Amino acid sequence: MDIILLFVRKDVVLTKTMMDTIKRRLSPAVPIAAAALFLAACGGGSEDVSTVRIDAQGEVSSVVFDDFSESYYDIDELKEMAVGEIDTFNADYITPRVFFEEAELVNDGTTVKLSMNYKTAKDYTDFNGSKLFFGTVEEAKEKGYTISDKLVSRKGDTIDVSVVDEQTDRHVIITNDKSNIIAPYNIEYMSGGVELIGKKEAVLSSTGEEEVQLLLSK
Repeated sequence: MDIILLFVRKDVVLTKTMMDTIKRRLSPAVPIAAAALFLAACGGGSEDVSTVRIDAQGEVSSVVFDDFSESYYDIDELKEMAVGEIDTFNADYITPRVFFEEAELVNDGTTVKLSMNYKTAKDYTDFNGSKLFFGTVEEAKEKGYTISDKLVSRKGDTIDVSVVDEQTDRHVIITNDKSNIIAPYNIEYMSGGVELIGKKEAVLSSTGEEEVQLLLSK
């Protein structure tokens, strides 16, 4: 399920989405614009860049920034709509899987910041419709993923396939989301075109790969 954020005035309904997949659920008559800017949650990360953070327990946090400059946008209506979508999603589970953290105006009221948390990468995938896997290499293979033999180190060296074959307890992140990723462990190998900020943050917007893989240090 995807989150729908509606900004309303008497004669206008503007629909904003967290992910492009929401387009499948909307009437063609409704204007659509994908959310453009994200920020890292819980510290770290690059400001004003699409960012998703995964911790060592596999929990996911994200903060989305989007334009909120029109005078008829209403922050309270946004909060109500966001919480409603989350509650609807969580109703299918015994315990909540997605959590609304915060929605506030920044940049002199021209930008909205929406913070959300997810119990697992799968919950992020199910809610937003974009692929996000986090687990060991062995778990990835069990899910049907093939770890690429073309991953490269930060120095540009191609991975030795024995690293994957013999170290199946290493963690890997696999995604088709072009948000920056903040990993819980150092990123040692990555898909071609990915850039690193420090040891744990990957810039995915720089790669032309449809699916990005990040093999971590442990």
